[in-house]
Amino acid sequence: MEYVDWVSFVLSFLLVIALLGATLWGLKRFGRMQLNNRSGQSSIQLIDSFSLGARQRIILVEADGQRILVGVSPQAMSGLGQWPKQDAPEFSEMLRDAGAQTGTSQ
Repeated sequence: MEYVDWVSFVLSFLLVIALLGATLWGLKRFGRMQLNNRSGQSSIQLIDSFSLGARQRIILVEADGQRILVGVSPQAMSGLGQWPKQDAPEFSEMLRDAGAQTGTSQ
């Protein structure tokens, strides 16, 4: 009797581990789906990003015909600038101009 109890326990344990693995795989695979608007395009797009340090970034996003420059740190997100899409300067130009203002060269 004792042998049958161990076999049942091990099989039940393996079934639970397999179900847990399948659930985690499904969350990883399907959990990152983005909600799309009716035209099939995402309403917010990441245009470019630049790392300033280990945990700081500058990100250029596009939303509703606007380009928005955002500074991201572990503590906060700050809007750095906003332009209509057709009037927006190139991201590399903005970084070069920002570097010239701070006295660093790229």
